[in-house]
Amino acid sequence: MDHTGYAIIGLFFALIHEFGHIFCISVIFKKPIKNIHLGISNIDIYQCECGCGLKFFQNIVIMISGSFLNFVAFFTLIVMYNLTKKACHYHAGLQSFAIGLFNMLPISSLDGGKILKLYLDKKFDICKSNFICKLVSIIFLIPIFFLSVYLLTRSRYNFSLLIIAIYLVYEAIMSKKFI
Repeated sequence: MDHTGYAIIGLFFALIHEFGHIFCISVIFKKPIKNIHLGISNIDIYQCECGCGLKFFQNIVIMISGSFLNFVAFFTLIVMYNLTKKACHYHAGLQSFAIGLFNMLPISSLDGGKILKLYLDKKFDICKSNFICKLVSIIFLIPIFFLSVYLLTRSRYNFSLLIIAIYLVYEAIMSKKFI
């Protein structure tokens, strides 16, 4: 049981992250959203068929927009911390930053992996692009997995990163979808 409130704050910043994508798609690029699917560690936002005519750069901006909103929240909360010296602002800011940074890792289920896949699809055929994405995902997930095991052994209760790491490894190896 989380008595610190950090889990709720983390969930809030995860929702802020996804709102950044939704805002970018529907308000900035004025494209319809077909469906929103809640997963274990992610939220998939589906646009209309064929990406609604979005260009490469627009897709990249959409992928970055969630983390961008996390970084805006981080800087806002750090300014608030510097003005008020309240530790809650500092800790909330760090959570927002961590969520934004984690989502930019080049792991297939995360925004960074989707950006990598968009780029590789322009350079290589689909089979080679998929192989490179899976390889890069696994390379980045290995240290995350060992870090999660280390954190679990140190804390004896914090297994959330381990669950996410196992899920992302499964997604990277088994999933056929990237975007």
